[in-house]
This record gives sequence, C-alpha cells and structure tokens, in this order.
Amino acid sequence: MAIQTIEVQRFSLTTSRSFEAVVASLKAGVGRLDLAAFASASKSPGTFAELEEVINRDMGKTHLMLFLEFDHGAVLRKETGSNKPKMVRLVIGNPLVMKEMAKHVPDAGSYAPVTVLVDEREDGVHLSYDKMVSFLSPYANQDALTIAHDLDHKIVKLLNDAAVPSEASSAQRTTTLTTKEETMVFAGIKVPDTTLVRDAMELARGLLEPFLFNHVMRSWLFGVVLSEGAEHAPDAELLAVAAVLHDLGLTDRYTGANRFEVDGANAARVFLSDQGISAHQMQLVWDAIALHTTPTLALHKEPEVVMVHSGIAVDVLGVGLDRIPQDKQRAILSEFPRLAFKTQFKGCVCNVVRQKPMTTIDNILRDFGIRYVEGFAPPNFADLVANAPFSE
Repeated sequence: MAIQTIEVQRFSLTTSRSFEAVVASLKAGVGRLDLAAFASASKSPGTFAELEEVINRDMGKTHLMLFLEFDHGAVLRKETGSNKPKMVRLVIGNPLVMKEMAKHVPDAGSYAPVTVLVDEREDGVHLSYDKMVSFLSPYANQDALTIAHDLDHKIVKLLNDAAVPSEASSAQRTTTLTTKEETMVFAGIKVPDTTLVRDAMELARGLLEPFLFNHVMRSWLFGVVLSEGAEHAPDAELLAVAAVLHDLGLTDRYTGANRFEVDGANAARVFLSDQGISAHQMQLVWDAIALHTTPTLALHKEPEVVMVHSGIAVDVLGVGLDRIPQDKQRAILSEFPRLAFKTQFKGCVCNVVRQKPMTTIDNILRDFGIRYVEGFAPPNFADLVANAPFSE
C-alpha cells in the first residue's frame, strides 16, 4: 500500500454577479455531452473516429463540455427550509483531453473531468477550481503537464468570463474580481499564473519558431532569478508579459516598417489594449520590449525594463550568467533547450537586415548585417550629418 501527498493549487475568485447569471454563463461556455451516446460509442465495436464524432458533436466553444451537475444547495436548503445557500458542482472536461493526459500519467483518470464549484456567500458568488497541474506535478511528466496547463488555462478563462460579462469595461474587470495569488512552476522556478500571462504565452507559442519561443521563456526565467533579492523588485506579471512577447517583431504577423523591437512593442500594446491594465503598466511593457537591445537606456529605466533586458542579455550574451546558480541554469536549459539558438538567431536577424536595412542604423542588426549579409551597406550617421541640407 502506498500513500502519496499531493499539494493542490485552488483557483478562486469572487464576483458581484448573481448566482444564476454566473451558472448560466458557465453552461453557455461549454457543450453538453450526450452520456448515453458516449457510453454506447465507447463500448461498441465501432472505430475511434466514430467515438470522436460523438464527443465533438456538441462540443462547446471552449472545447469543453458539461458531464454532470450536482445541486448541493438543494440538499442544504432541504434541511434549513430556506432559500439559501445556493451551491452547484459542475463536472466539466473533454474525454479526448483526459485520454492524452492518461497516456502519460494513468492517474490523470482520477482527476478528469474536473470540478467547478459555484456557491453564493455574503461577500458574493465564489467560483473555485482545483488545478489539474497541481494533481499531475508529482509525476513529473512534461507531456502530461503541458496538456494540464492548457486545460487549466481554459477552465480559468471560463471562470473569469463567467464572473465578468463580456461587455464589461476594463475598469470593471479590474475591480469586480478578487483572485487569490496563483503560481506555476517552470524549471523549478515559481512564476505568476494568471490569465494575462497564460494568454501571452499562448500568443508567443503560436507565432514564434520553437527556438525563439524557448529563448523568450529562458529570458523570462533568467530575469525572474535576477530579480530575487533586487532592491526594487519588478511587477512579476508585467515582467512575464514583456519577456515572453519581446520578439513578436520578428514574426511575419507583426513585422512592420519600424525596427523589430518597436514592431514587437507595438504588437504587445495591441495585445494588452483590452486586458484591463493601466496606461502606465502598458507603457512599461512597451518600453521593456522597445529597449530590450539597448542597455545604455534600458538599465536606467524602471525595474521591469531593467530585468527584461537583463534576462535577455543572460540568454543571448551570457552577461550576468555568473549570477544564476548552476542548478537553476541547468534546469532552465533542460526545460527550454537552446535548439541551435546562435545559428537560428543569426539567420533570423539577417533576414530582417535584408528586408528592412534602414532599421539597422542604431541597433544590433547593423553588426549582423556588416558581418554576414553580402552587399549590405548600412547608413552611416556621419554621412547623414554631412549631407544635411544646411551650409554649416
């Protein structure tokens, strides 16, 4: 007999919306599994494709579905004879997601589908969810954890959307919800686990080539380690978003007429525009990305700007690597391998030099162009001054 202790991370938030509105919103965001058809298709001699068709038939927009609903409040009210409390337990999931996790960690079948609890209290309606990642973390299977992270992200977004109506203003979003601080772990390093950070990671993962995605993740984690014990600590969430999105300017979607750092900063600003953060916070992210290759400016700015640049400098140049403990270096490089970063990064930035030579006058691209791009003739600032339309 074996007994294993598992530390569970519980996501909770409170909203002023009515109990009925919250439950209705949750149900609207998921499909409804036909349990009879599902049981029949699972046990029949038919193909897996036929089973998938049954599962996907009524899938919700979140790719989740409601399996069961337990009205716990009805049981409690039966005893009290009053109309309170109100409490429902919703069992939500996707059999195909469970399948993929259970391939790697069979015990995942104990935790999927998941439970969302909605209950009304004096301070508002509470929505709670025990995160799948916390259940699977002890098994240390990265494939299963990746799937679990995605599932947690979908459930948390579902709860956030139910707590705040989609038409609510950004100001309402920042004042209506009360969320407990949540963390996730990469390479043994705790980082903030918020919808904003998750969405930034999802955007970066979908647009960046694998070597660049691993680079931005390493840069973020190096920046987090460097921030430990800093006299002026950066906002952990803003550091995460800026570091993870700092190379969007190197993607086809966001390449514009500006230097790639500014293209990336502008892309991040668009991403943040409807996230309910202040103009000052948005400007910090913009500055951190726009200045990430300019240490002569970045290192004299706010802590978020300093640490984004510093984390990137560790990963690209090795500057400050001696401040990263050896065990953390190994863990970060193991979880996010470099994937021939030097060669791939050189090719990436040289392509930018060829496409936008006029954006290389005052950044790192000039040096790459001079050394590696045949026929590259960078603008020379001395020539620009000499050719200015003035006599003296």
